[in-house]
Amino acid sequence: MVTFPPETAFHSSSAERKTPLDWKTPACVYVHLPFCKSRCPYCDFFSTTGQPPVERYLAALRSERRQRGIGRERPLRTLYLGGGTPSIWPRAALEELIAEFSVEPSSEVTVEVNPGDADSGWFAGLAAAGVNRFSIGAQALDDRRLAWLGRRHGVSEVEKAVAFAKRAGAAVSVDIIYGTPGQTPKALRRELKQAVEVGAQHISAYELSIKDGSPLDGRLVVRERQEIEDDQRAALLWHTVGDTLAHVGWERYEVSSYCRPGFRSRHNQVYWRGEPYVGLGAGAHGFCRAGGHFVRYANPTDIGDYLDGAPRVSDPSRPVASTGRREQLSSEEHAVELVMLGLRFAGGVDLSRLDELLSPEQKVRWHAHFEKWVSGGDAARRGAFLLPTTRGMLYADGLAAELIA
Repeated sequence: MVTFPPETAFHSSSAERKTPLDWKTPACVYVHLPFCKSRCPYCDFFSTTGQPPVERYLAALRSERRQRGIGRERPLRTLYLGGGTPSIWPRAALEELIAEFSVEPSSEVTVEVNPGDADSGWFAGLAAAGVNRFSIGAQALDDRRLAWLGRRHGVSEVEKAVAFAKRAGAAVSVDIIYGTPGQTPKALRRELKQAVEVGAQHISAYELSIKDGSPLDGRLVVRERQEIEDDQRAALLWHTVGDTLAHVGWERYEVSSYCRPGFRSRHNQVYWRGEPYVGLGAGAHGFCRAGGHFVRYANPTDIGDYLDGAPRVSDPSRPVASTGRREQLSSEEHAVELVMLGLRFAGGVDLSRLDELLSPEQKVRWHAHFEKWVSGGDAARRGAFLLPTTRGMLYADGLAAELIA
């Protein structure tokens, strides 16, 4: 049986609570570079294998940037280059891409890196171009687990990548996937401690999940599948991550995100607060407000459609090409998302913002749920914020679903 620690609520800083929303000109941009050397068997993010068409793709991103109104006159709060595998791109191409945006020392500029792809000069050059955070896709610090996950690097490459990033003067985040067959809490603690010791300042720790039709789905035996899908084991490992990192002074500030004080990901907090952002590139998503409605768009995952359509975006709230997707959210749907995201995040749910989206009848019903969560130990009230407890954070999706049941 999984036991829960004392139910203290997570705290958010006063600075976080006062972040203004600017729906007209979002200052947070995600750029998707969906090209990989090989496909990991567990991955369900959009990507394709092979060398990227660098010049054509950069030209398409440049066109989409202009069409979505992201000018160079306003410095970005955050810029995130993800994938795919950005580290298979030539350094000069990434420097050219970053130069398309206005970034200042106060901007958070992040690039995802696969261990073993880049040398110290690649890291140093990007840091000189404005990158101040590298997200390293380690996924494990155990060579046997890395082989099981189908990764093409070993632990030594992870250690080198972290060292190169730190030598370049950048903050370092490391991704870890836990829950592979045979992994014990003791073994997980050992990997987490190793990540801290080699210099990580932020860890994103994700539970392994099985995607229908994925290569991993096809190769699993019954015993392995049962172990991966054991909810009690998953919860135990989740607590193991939090307890291990708390012991060395780290904070869990989102259900899968942990850091030393001062090293939270500013970009990812935009998503968890339900704030607007621009997504550029094939398969990229964006979130904005248009015509009085909340809108989410997804660019096409066909590379050819993206390359052909990027220069012709006529509406910043619409995807590149008709093969993309556009979803218009009602105020209630957006409110449900704010609760679900807020319960996953130490910053919690801004109730004053939530109340602006709800009818008087909805407010009464929703606040009754909130009081039940507080009395049941899933949340705490602090001023105008509903903050998750440890248990509430773990069960955020299920709690939010109660609002529309």
